[in-house]
Amino acid sequence: MKVAETDDTCARLAAALDGGLLRPAFQPLICFETGAIVGFEVLARWTDPVTGPVSPVSFISIAESCGLIDRLTSHIVRTACGEAVRWGQGFVLAFNVSPVQLRDKAVVALISDAVTQTGFPLIVGLGHSIGMRVVAEGVEREEHATLLRKLGCDVGQGWLWAPALQPERIPALIQRLGLRAPDPRPLDRSPYQRLHQLEALYVGAPVGLCFLDTRLRHVHVNGRYAEMFGAQVDALVGAQLSAGSTPDAASSICSLAHAVLAADARSPVEREITANGEVYLVVGQRVNDDIDDVIGVSLVAIGISERKRAELALRESEEHFRCSVELSPHIAWAADPDGTLCYISPNFRDRAGCAMRDRIDAWRAAVHPDDQLRIRAEWLAWIPSGQPFATRFRIQWPDGSWRHMLSRAQPHIGADGGAIDRWYGVISDISTQACMKQRIADLEGQVRALTLALLWTSMLRSLMARSRMGMAHKPRSSSSRRTETSLASVMASFSRAKFSRVST
Repeated sequence: MKVAETDDTCARLAAALDGGLLRPAFQPLICFETGAIVGFEVLARWTDPVTGPVSPVSFISIAESCGLIDRLTSHIVRTACGEAVRWGQGFVLAFNVSPVQLRDKAVVALISDAVTQTGFPLIVGLGHSIGMRVVAEGVEREEHATLLRKLGCDVGQGWLWAPALQPERIPALIQRLGLRAPDPRPLDRSPYQRLHQLEALYVGAPVGLCFLDTRLRHVHVNGRYAEMFGAQVDALVGAQLSAGSTPDAASSICSLAHAVLAADARSPVEREITANGEVYLVVGQRVNDDIDDVIGVSLVAIGISERKRAELALRESEEHFRCSVELSPHIAWAADPDGTLCYISPNFRDRAGCAMRDRIDAWRAAVHPDDQLRIRAEWLAWIPSGQPFATRFRIQWPDGSWRHMLSRAQPHIGADGGAIDRWYGVISDISTQACMKQRIADLEGQVRALTLALLWTSMLRSLMARSRMGMAHKPRSSSSRRTETSLASVMASFSRAKFSRVST
């Protein structure tokens, strides 16, 4: 630019500053994490009445060369803060400072004075926070924003959200996107940090971790994975998957990796793999890059030998219990806290594969109609007491006979020691006991009748003996002999009648 033109531009710039023709424009700074506005970058804009808009590249350099840069900076800062103070709180304004001003110690006081005059909150200091916030400029597409977010950028700025706007348009933008104060200690989500985090995870994880490339070569392997499959980390890295373990285990893992790569979706694939006498659950997950190309397979191996042994022991225990219950003459049952029957053990009347609900319904249907409503009413009325329960009822056997049953139950208190969480009971066939009880009652009745007969016989014989002794001192008349004969006949008849009743 010629000297005359430079002088002319300096004069016009000074006049523009005097006339307030230089105005601040505000471009929003967007938080990648929330999508809200955290602040604005303030840019100087100059529209000359004669030549129209003037590029900042031109007039900033002119201001530096003409000594107007401090005046320009003070004007833009003061005007911008005066506008922004009306928009609320919780955001920042970022200003560009000329390299010339960075060499001037007075620049801090210059900016401070300009801000103080407007009442806008002032934070001075490049290192106010422990961390430094990363701002990505020139973001124009959503794909750029996604990539920058993954790279750990905190804040974005660009035409994707808005260009530099005049102050009167900012309130509507704030209404649309919202304001959020920036964290004074921003999170470090950079790839550098994530790399070291991943390394720490690989080293310290209690499970086996491995990453395979698309050619099924070991790229990353942790010590636990190598130990599981009887190898060394250094020997595995770079080696083909097929050479990384015992033949059977290597074949199973290769099959898993091929299944992961062939899958249409990114859902994980699981396999149980045995190696060196131990059982492992290996989970494979396809890994894609930012443009969705497949770059490899991530494997996680978890030792489940103890779990498998515990499952086997549990199955054996359940089988022992089931066999014991099926061979037992008693029927076990369980009910929920509200009394709803939820389990009844199998017995000879149940068909193979009978569902629990069908088994319970079959038992209810077999209960004698006269007992069904009674025992249900007794049971429901008893539950609130929380005490042991017992009742008797009749049930129809497959041969059509009715059997007498005794059902007893005990409440089970939950682990918290408070409420009942289950009722456990047992049903016993007491038909034999009932018959025995009835037979005993009959025998007791017969014994009582026989005892009474013997007492009567003894009394009559005693009376007859006394009668004979009294008559031995005087002649026996025919009437006395008839009386004795009649009394003996009555006694004999009574005894025969009693004995006959007892015998029946």
